[in-house]
Amino acid sequence: MTAWTTKISSQELAAQFLLPNWDKGVHWAPQQWPYAGYIFHQSDLENVAATRTMLAAIYDSYRRANQPPPLLMVTEEGGVVHRFPGIAPPPSALLTSSLGARTAYDVGRRIGQLLAMQGFNWNLAPVMDVYVPGNQVIGSRAFSDEAQQVAMIGKAWIRGHQAAGVPVTVKHFPGHGHALDDSHRGLSQGKIEMVWEHDLLPFHAVLSEAPAVMTAHVQFSEFDQHPATVSIKWITGILRQRLHYKGIVVTDALAMGAIRALYTPEDAAVRALQAGADLIDCGGHADLAASVREAVAWAIDHHILPSHILTTAQRRVRRWRQLIRSPDLWPAVDELPELEKEFRQWVFRGSSVVRGNPRDFSIALPQIWIAAKRPTQIREGRIPHKPVLYQPLNTPKLLETLDQISSHAVIVYTDNLWQSKKTAEIVKRFCQHRKVLHVAVTDPLDAELLPEASATIAVRGNPFYAVDVVRSLLRT
Repeated sequence: MTAWTTKISSQELAAQFLLPNWDKGVHWAPQQWPYAGYIFHQSDLENVAATRTMLAAIYDSYRRANQPPPLLMVTEEGGVVHRFPGIAPPPSALLTSSLGARTAYDVGRRIGQLLAMQGFNWNLAPVMDVYVPGNQVIGSRAFSDEAQQVAMIGKAWIRGHQAAGVPVTVKHFPGHGHALDDSHRGLSQGKIEMVWEHDLLPFHAVLSEAPAVMTAHVQFSEFDQHPATVSIKWITGILRQRLHYKGIVVTDALAMGAIRALYTPEDAAVRALQAGADLIDCGGHADLAASVREAVAWAIDHHILPSHILTTAQRRVRRWRQLIRSPDLWPAVDELPELEKEFRQWVFRGSSVVRGNPRDFSIALPQIWIAAKRPTQIREGRIPHKPVLYQPLNTPKLLETLDQISSHAVIVYTDNLWQSKKTAEIVKRFCQHRKVLHVAVTDPLDAELLPEASATIAVRGNPFYAVDVVRSLLRT
């Protein structure tokens, strides 16, 4: 154990391996529990200026507690996984399908700048999983369904992002493009033969440039009975020894269903550290972080976590924390309008007419949004023409609502319609009896679901820009 760790309690030591979700309602005291850092979500963020002020205050609290600077982390992939209100970087799938490696570098750089100007010093992105057609575990979060393309586009994105001074985390090692289930919901099983032949290639291509790797909650039972996140075979055997990776290994959130199907988050945290992970994404609320901290401290006290494992993990993490810039060195926010303009232009360039002629439709027609969440445009009143109906993706009232629409021509937006076969069938029947312009938002796969529609537009970007794209293609 290093000299500075021998002077602290096991609970303080345990905190240094943990990344709780930020909760502004909690008084986080780094002088008491010096967590390695925090992970922020959209609900924590108001606007660029407010976020910058908040993160500067957190940084200062660590300075006053005589602690290394905190890791201030966010997951900004673009597309479906974005965190900043009113700012929507394009999705990974768009970069391969429409824009290419040069633009991938520029998008990565701009996302890095967006994070840096607010004070974030680490991004839990990009996704380096290979997309498998028909398998929606990853979907449009992946760069491509070809491993070589994922490697090429991903490497360009990473280089651009880190040129802005913000390190990245490649995920989800060893890849779960071929996994059968979404690990957010339950244990995900993968096909081991596809990992060796396919899924590891992008990771192998970028590991030398990636400061951190995030593990997947995927179980490959032919290789190991444990999910990769808690597997010494995967983390130490494959990632460290076979692929010679020397950077930080961080787990995916331990509050996810895939881990809870086999372990408690507390048990999983100890197992992950034993397997060779350096940082634990606790997930959940502050009370979960506290219970995970206590479990790791207990394992330290009872020598279940040997000192050489902890010392090695500390050394890796501390090296990066010492490089974190202080708030007086954060870039200014004056480029924000230009940055947002570029994001919007990339989404416009990547959107396309899939079938039919959208100019046969008027923007003044009734519009229906079918999505898991109410779009920002409707919440904020950004759609200028009415009526606008919002229907949740799995609502039992959808058929009744659609039957009440009297207009012969309608604009139907869908966002990840593939998630509900029942809803898709209802919308298909509706398209057979109306003149429908289908706007497939976010995930390009939605564009293939409704061939019955008279015309289809694929908006390969965040729903925030969908209305503007459609307005540019329709008659007024």
